[in-house]
Amino acid sequence: MVKQRAKYRYSTESLYFAANRTGHNLDDVRRALRNHPHKSQLCIGNVKEVISFLELQQFKNEQLFQGIQLVLYPVKLIKKAL
Repeated sequence: MVKQRAKYRYSTESLYFAANRTGHNLDDVRRALRNHPHKSQLCIGNVKEVISFLELQQFKNEQLFQGIQLVLYPVKLIKKAL
C-alpha cells in the first residue's frame, strides 16, 4: 500500500524550488500540478533545468507559475516548442 501511494507523492524539494522561483507558495504550486497526468514524474533535476532555461529566455515569475506544468517535461521538448 505504501508503494502505491509513493507514486502519487511529489518531490518536496522540487515543489519548494518551484515555489521559491515563481514567488508563489507551496500550496499554489502543488495545486497547479495536482491534476497533470505526469505529476508522479516530478524530479528536482528536471525542475531546476526547466526553470533555469525559461529564466534565461526572459520569462517572468508570474509567467513561470502560469506555465508550471512545463517542469514535468524534458528541456529538449520545451526548446523545440519555443
